[in-house]
Amino acid sequence: CGVGALCIRAAAAKGCRVLANDLNPDAVTYCEDSAKRNGIDVGENGKFQVQCGDASQFIMNLGIDMSDSSSAEDTGVSNLPDHLLLNFPLDSPSFLNALRWWPSGENNIESPPRVHVYTFARGDEVRTAAEVAIDMVADGLLPEGGYVEPSKFRGEYLNEELGCNIEAREIRDAAPGKLVICVSFSVTPVLLRRMQGDYGLD
Repeated sequence: CGVGALCIRAAAAKGCRVLANDLNPDAVTYCEDSAKRNGIDVGENGKFQVQCGDASQFIMNLGIDMSDSSSAEDTGVSNLPDHLLLNFPLDSPSFLNALRWWPSGENNIESPPRVHVYTFARGDEVRTAAEVAIDMVADGLLPEGGYVEPSKFRGEYLNEELGCNIEAREIRDAAPGKLVICVSFSVTPVLLRRMQGDYGLD
């Protein structure tokens, strides 16, 4: 969230409902004030709501609250967000494990939500910065335990086995050899089941 530049632009340009969050109460105040200055309806009954709290808890509650909403009960389809944006590049991948609380039933997800993760990354001897960033996201989603050397190029598994359609693009230079990368992927039912420990046949 920060001061809300991205979410305010989305709300103003698309007229979409926005739920934003930041741990810093000052950032929340500035975000709400800026949204109001841009003519956006802010508050519990408006289409633009800002919360102050932990990012992992916020993401977890999106899955719990949306799947329990009255519209989900009426239609049998989860009311999960269309997009989830994590724009804290210092630590965004670490919040991804909270997605395991989202409903994983095949019939509950009409269109898989798209998650966009901003993170810092450097290329190494065998991987580009974008490939390193994808592996960071993969580790955030499905941590590998017990490995002396972590596996690389996990994007292929996420795409071919879990249907995540993961992709990465360079945003800007942050320092010599260090880039801000945006990694985007779809939260598919099979991905959620893997995160919840279900490794049965699909």
